[in-house]
Amino acid sequence: MLNNTFVNSIYFLMDQIFPNKSRLIFYLFFYYSLTFINAILESIAIFIFVLILTSNNMNLYESNLPDFMLNIFRYLPFELSFANIVYFALLLFTFTTICKFTLIFLEGRLSNIFRHNLQQNIFQKYLHSLRSSLGSYNVGELVGTNTQEAQIVAKLLLAIITAFFYLFSAIITIGIACLINFQATLIFALIGLPLLILVRVVIKIQTQLSKRFSEIRNDFSAHVTDKLNGLFQIQTDHSHSFHLSNTRKIQKDFYDKEMLIALCQSFIGSYNLLVPFSLLLIMAIYINLYGSDSLGMDLSLYAGVGAICYKLIGQLSGLMVSIGNMSRLYGSVIPVIRSLKIKIHSKEFKILRDVSSIEIRKVSFSYNKKNIIENLNLDLVKGKPILIKGESGKGKSTLMNILTGIETPNSGSIFFKTSSGINYDATKFKFNVGYVIQDIYFFKDTLRNNLKSGQKISDKKLWEILDQVGMKSFVLKNDGLDMNIDEAGRSMSGGQRRRLGIARVLVSNPQVLLFDEILSGLDDQNKKIILKLIQKLAINKIVVIVSHEKINLKGITNFVMP
Repeated sequence: MLNNTFVNSIYFLMDQIFPNKSRLIFYLFFYYSLTFINAILESIAIFIFVLILTSNNMNLYESNLPDFMLNIFRYLPFELSFANIVYFALLLFTFTTICKFTLIFLEGRLSNIFRHNLQQNIFQKYLHSLRSSLGSYNVGELVGTNTQEAQIVAKLLLAIITAFFYLFSAIITIGIACLINFQATLIFALIGLPLLILVRVVIKIQTQLSKRFSEIRNDFSAHVTDKLNGLFQIQTDHSHSFHLSNTRKIQKDFYDKEMLIALCQSFIGSYNLLVPFSLLLIMAIYINLYGSDSLGMDLSLYAGVGAICYKLIGQLSGLMVSIGNMSRLYGSVIPVIRSLKIKIHSKEFKILRDVSSIEIRKVSFSYNKKNIIENLNLDLVKGKPILIKGESGKGKSTLMNILTGIETPNSGSIFFKTSSGINYDATKFKFNVGYVIQDIYFFKDTLRNNLKSGQKISDKKLWEILDQVGMKSFVLKNDGLDMNIDEAGRSMSGGQRRRLGIARVLVSNPQVLLFDEILSGLDDQNKKIILKLIQKLAINKIVVIVSHEKINLKGITNFVMP
């Protein structure tokens, strides 16, 4: 499983979560230092604890304690006695309890950091993405990746860290067991090794199931989102049974893969019980054939080593479960990395100077190898509104997306020119562009928050803008700026949403205004109101309109997309 693809994927994710590597190194150094200390102290404590319970005199203690433990007692400020051994064991268990508590807390802390940073980075990518980079996704898939898949990847990363915890603990435990009695340790190892190989085979099967399960999970999320988006259509068509039947087919595949993964996980999780079961089964068969006296072993010593090896079985089981989780959860890495690699805007410098014109030269744009815009040349000037027309698919909306900065042309240049004659490359600088589209979206919040969108602006200024767009009286009749907006603004008419959409872009005092099919679906009265408003705005701003409607504005220029 730990191939180059896996390692590179994990390195990429860690780089996204911890840009500052020193913080990650600090966490891991502290975590694994405690791991070593805990493994040593716990193994010694378990062995001494078993001797206390199984031995009844000091001679047995001295004969069963290995040399390195006897040397430890020689350096301690007390003599070797039953009481002192009990006190020493109590002290060891106290330290191991503190170590274990700290280790578990650190795991929780790391898991929290992984999930938080992943979800934050993915959502930030969505917000700053180029529109074309999200073209192959649907909303359900994007939401599923940022919520469920990111959380699963956080569990995967924690599984990797805990896998090394179990690995290092197992190595130390084996070393101490061998120091105590190599023969006893070898017997336990010969029993556990075949089972370990079998578990590895099951993990490989689980890895393949995991990849398919992740794909089905995303498909299901996208499927449900699609049906909810088209819920009105389903209800009007009375096609509930058809769509429910399609959903059940996906759910069945979902269920089958989930159950197979659960079966694999159950076998992996049972590893720690299979080893002592096998040992006891072998001993039972041997005693039945030759008698208990034929074992010929110091049961007190073997009991101590056996207790350590049983702890080792737990560590190996934990390692197998962690590796199993890595294989089971790895399928979620693919959509998360895809989201983290989404192309975003590269512009960093915002220009607040007044823009007098925009120069578009030889601009081309293609999507999925299809040319949308080819060698476009166009000049946009303040005070001279322009109406862009053309057949569907000619790139009208794409041009608007390029001007607003949510798309980047494949070739050509766009320069924003100021009244003082300074040119700014649109691919390198941000400009205050107001973009009003046909399907204006309002968030479930107050009108004030919808209009401000986090910008610092007084209520007085908001009222002035609402008056400018002819919506002041409407807002006053509906609880003012504190009026609650339903999701997507469904409670308002199309004309009201359009005018409030214009108000929202005016809050930022844009230098350029773009209107994409803003008259579509409106009655004649609302069209006249909005056109009158655009006419006023076009006096001091660059105004670009995309519409299939016939628009009569003073000084307007018609441009047909080639």
